[in-house]
Amino acid sequence: MRAPIEASAYPSLREQACLYPDGRPAVERRPYLYRAGKVYGLQAHSEQAATLDAVAVELDTGNVPLGEALDGFEAAPLAGRVPVLAVGSNGYPRQLLDKFSPAVPDDDSVVVLGCTLRDASIGYCASLSVRNGYVPVTIVHEPGATTHSWLQWLTPAQLRLIAGTEGARYSLVECGRRADGSAAVAIHGVSAVPRSVYGWVFDARLRLAGEAIARFAGNPPHGYVGDPAGVEQEAILQDVVERTLQAQGGALTWDGCTLPPRWRTAVRDFLIDQGVANTIPTHWDVVDRAREGFAEALAEVLRAAAD
Repeated sequence: MRAPIEASAYPSLREQACLYPDGRPAVERRPYLYRAGKVYGLQAHSEQAATLDAVAVELDTGNVPLGEALDGFEAAPLAGRVPVLAVGSNGYPRQLLDKFSPAVPDDDSVVVLGCTLRDASIGYCASLSVRNGYVPVTIVHEPGATTHSWLQWLTPAQLRLIAGTEGARYSLVECGRRADGSAAVAIHGVSAVPRSVYGWVFDARLRLAGEAIARFAGNPPHGYVGDPAGVEQEAILQDVVERTLQAQGGALTWDGCTLPPRWRTAVRDFLIDQGVANTIPTHWDVVDRAREGFAEALAEVLRAAAD
């Protein structure tokens, strides 16, 4: 049993961009249940659970199965949620608090578990978040690659809200199957395999001045190794700022973590020119998120399949 942690205790990426995608110490990057600004630990690795509902949640009163905990919170059951990969900051509990804060959904509970994603890697986007000052990342189709990341279960209302924070250059795609039809995603500590899994794919990857495409070091759960060849956000920010200054002949004094807002458009424009296409394979089905009720439609298909 462990007391929940206030998500507000973690640093906001809006204030410290170089901590992207997760401001928690590595040892604290564990699966969790987010609810009303609190982070409850999930014990997905204590033993192999047959179903998601059986995963233990660490509540103040003791450990209970996830399905029971959601019911006690009067939250949506897992069968009514959409599994969405969070390879960037969406899996960070403080980011959930910040993204939900403008209009908190009636049910803000989010289940976040570690996962293994096959035939895909994570790369930096050829862009910069002007609002937050960090270089975001994208899923990249890469046959043979294996990536440890996060999978979160969102209600339709939550998915619509988060989709509203993802720019138009991101596509929401169903990417939980490999080209041969086998499952591309496995949940850490759970034997059940999701029927469908979705993820965000940006249209351009970052290649710096003709050099190798910038791979992301990843944000794996504690105990899982990320991509050793990847680059951390702090290093990529330093690099792109220096290249932007060289291209413009300017000068900038900054703290090395949070890029001053007045420079963000210039850095973004520089990065856009360094992009190469991030191609979506034919077996990754694109979701039309401009369609009214798209999130509810996805949830209904998944709910019907679970019955």
